[in-house]
Amino acid sequence: MTSHILQILPLSLFFCANLAKQSIPCPFSREGTMKPLTLEQTWAYALEHHPALQALDLEISSLEAHARQAGLLPNPEIHLEIEEFGRQGRLSDLDSAETGLQIHQRFQLGGKRAKRQRLASLDARLAGWDLESARLDILADAHKAFIRALASQERESLRREIVHLHETALEIVSRRVAAGKDTSLQNDMARVALSAASIALERTSREKMANYIHLASSMGLGSVFFSKVVGHFDTVDPIPEITSFLDTLEQNPNLARWDTEAEHRRAAADLAKASGQPDLTLAGGLSYLHDGQEIAFKIGVGLPLPVFDRNQWESLGTHHRLASVEARRMSAQLEARASLEIMHQKLWDGYTTTYSIQHEVLPIAQRALEIANQGYREGKFGYWMVLEAQRTLFQAKEDHLTSLETYHLAHAEIARLLGRNIDTHTHNSP
Repeated sequence: MTSHILQILPLSLFFCANLAKQSIPCPFSREGTMKPLTLEQTWAYALEHHPALQALDLEISSLEAHARQAGLLPNPEIHLEIEEFGRQGRLSDLDSAETGLQIHQRFQLGGKRAKRQRLASLDARLAGWDLESARLDILADAHKAFIRALASQERESLRREIVHLHETALEIVSRRVAAGKDTSLQNDMARVALSAASIALERTSREKMANYIHLASSMGLGSVFFSKVVGHFDTVDPIPEITSFLDTLEQNPNLARWDTEAEHRRAAADLAKASGQPDLTLAGGLSYLHDGQEIAFKIGVGLPLPVFDRNQWESLGTHHRLASVEARRMSAQLEARASLEIMHQKLWDGYTTTYSIQHEVLPIAQRALEIANQGYREGKFGYWMVLEAQRTLFQAKEDHLTSLETYHLAHAEIARLLGRNIDTHTHNSP
């Protein structure tokens, strides 16, 4: 990161504040076997390897070089003049010619050079805000990809649990059919349920691998280099009021950049106004007359007449662009606030749904399955009752995973909008 970025971007990245102080282990062992991947490692790899960040960093270096170039003085010009050669008469060719050698130097009036350098420096500062925004986008995308990979792992575990349950149920049903306590229809139902669960498991495993590939791509890497992802997927915390988020929304680089944008447009207006002032060119040199063998000094002054082009329309255009800054800032604020309110609602929805399923629905569904199994073993219920209880329980578990995923994805989106991590260890427990 260039020193320029460190100067103009005091905003600390929410998930990277301590990465520079930590030793992030590589998800490979010395033997080359793949190891689990954590969220902190995901962020670190995204920062280090994503080509979009590397490209933007190089673009800033290019703009900084352009700012240095803009501060240089115009080069002097050397003029060689030969006059009156090839005259008819006693003296001809170069013998009668007058030779002049002059140096011309243009002086930019109105502070054009300093204004042009300032505008170029502000171009680099705006690119720095673009880099900050892109970094947060990439880290948020990696965060969400990590959450989806973690959710798909949990779904795969749930599907394996379902398959194991149906395998056990098929064994029980087969023994009851062999003992004459159940009909072959019950056995067929158990086999169909097991087959459907196995197909669902295969599909979930493929979805998990697709999410792994997307996660690797979000870090700027071309292949899956980890065995699994590890995190606290089932952990949710109470949510603060949205006002606590609104207070720090201005830290979003998409909003924080507008002060620099206004400064940039003022600088453009100043340069456009200064460009309407003509530049002064001074010339000085020697003149040598061959036939008289005489040498004379010559000086000259050049100044364009600002009759037609005073850069007046460009200057007017820059003032219009400057006047539009506040409206565009307000538009960006409205968009960011609306996005924050939507994500806060999704966060709240994910939290309340998770809380309700975990503390109300799952315990009841689990008891219902236990009762159905007990009643089936005692001959009180048919096997269809067990299947229905199983379906109810595992649908509740699936809904639980979906609400957890909604919660964590909204958490990642809000963190992106605020430019920092959010603290949900507060109040508002339902």
